[in-house]
Amino acid sequence: MMSVILQFVSVTVIFSFVYLGLRMERWWGLSRLYISPPLAGGIIGAFLLSIGFFATGFFWTPSEQVTHWLVTSFLFFIGVKIGCIYTKRHILVMGIFLLITVVPMLLLEGLAWFFFRGYPLFREWIGTSTLAWNPEWIEHIQAILPVSGNVQVVSQTTLLIVFLISPFVIRLMQTFSPPDSGVQTRNAIKIWNLSAFVLHVTITGVALWLKHTWFSSFLFVFDYVISMLIGVMFGVWLRKTGWEKKHHFLQTVQQMGTLSLYGFIVAMMLGATAAILTHGTMAVTAILMIKIIVISILFIWLARKWAKNHRRLVLLSACWSFTLSAPVACMNAMRSVTDRHGEADNVLLIVPPVVLWLMNYPHYALFTWLYRF
Repeated sequence: MMSVILQFVSVTVIFSFVYLGLRMERWWGLSRLYISPPLAGGIIGAFLLSIGFFATGFFWTPSEQVTHWLVTSFLFFIGVKIGCIYTKRHILVMGIFLLITVVPMLLLEGLAWFFFRGYPLFREWIGTSTLAWNPEWIEHIQAILPVSGNVQVVSQTTLLIVFLISPFVIRLMQTFSPPDSGVQTRNAIKIWNLSAFVLHVTITGVALWLKHTWFSSFLFVFDYVISMLIGVMFGVWLRKTGWEKKHHFLQTVQQMGTLSLYGFIVAMMLGATAAILTHGTMAVTAILMIKIIVISILFIWLARKWAKNHRRLVLLSACWSFTLSAPVACMNAMRSVTDRHGEADNVLLIVPPVVLWLMNYPHYALFTWLYRF
């Protein structure tokens, strides 16, 4: 009973800040500054959480089950969209992007291995051991190499810093001047299709159940991966059917996926804030800031040379977050660009499967090769 109450409290708190972010967008049009609604709400939540901690010593973190539910729900929506519009070219581009993600991983971890192999603390700061946010990754790398105990702190500190500076970095990356897309109309919540809502919730629950029963021993087959694959199959079926209510159905799935993404971003910001307040240090933050500044300058330079349209800006903002070992922040960075400049499905549907799932395999292979042989 207590677990149910805690999860209800988490959902209420998370979506209170999501709602606040949506209201702030409607009032002030923060998307023009590349501040997404969940980022705005998450900043307010992190600020209030910090005040409460310093005033009373009390801190609060969102329920891990709720966080998993939100990302699993979001990936079902991504899977449905992939199934509805995918082509052989999408699969090819996804493979190319996966290869591209290996390059910064190889460079950063290679540098960390070469210079700091015997110094776990510095290796975690410079390398990519904190690239994935899921606990399963941490468990696997602990079996390969010794860690200093700061992996979670480094990961959470990096994540929060990237969230906070992303509007400034993206603004410096942007050099073109297309018309704004009018995000306020896209953020409006329309009437939902009941059957779509029930199906979305059911499949999310089934994916969570399958992960803990049949797929618990499968390497990096997360609950959200299962929901995405189910979504792909369902999207393929929808594309082939002539169902007259298909558009309304997909609209509901999209809105639920968007709200789940917003809740996931807020939950991660609150969780990162709590971790930093309780375990963070100025030394860790200072070292990470040096790494973040150097990589950000490189990506700003690259974007000013290459990002001549918003689709390229979406891709580079995602690559910037990913290179900084903050794949969750990719979702917010991409959303910030599309909120202002319009949709970019050819990019938006490629990045989540790669950075939240597929990249775990070459990353794990890289660690195995470097530290076991």
